[in-house]
Amino acid sequence: MLLYLDTSALVKRYVQESHSQEVVELIDRADAVGASVLAQVEMAATLAKAARQNWIERKEAETAWQETMEAPVVLATFDPELWLAASKSGVTVWPEGLKP
Repeated sequence: MLLYLDTSALVKRYVQESHSQEVVELIDRADAVGASVLAQVEMAATLAKAARQNWIERKEAETAWQETMEAPVVLATFDPELWLAASKSGVTVWPEGLKP
């Protein structure tokens, strides 16, 4: 089966809540799993909220976010404040060594 997950289902893969186990089992049975680019943005917001609310640990949120992406996320910015905040939160930033 080809499984398409919207954000409400995708979140349950990473945040333990009602129906999380069923989602994991469904994913395990799928031949391929997909989600939209919009789901990735929504997932980032949801994981950030879950970490702020202490529903999951911050490191768990960062790991879950990286797992939802097909490749590691790198933030390219020349805004020193954004660069510093992203770097402190564990996001890989570019260019390396930007001075605030």
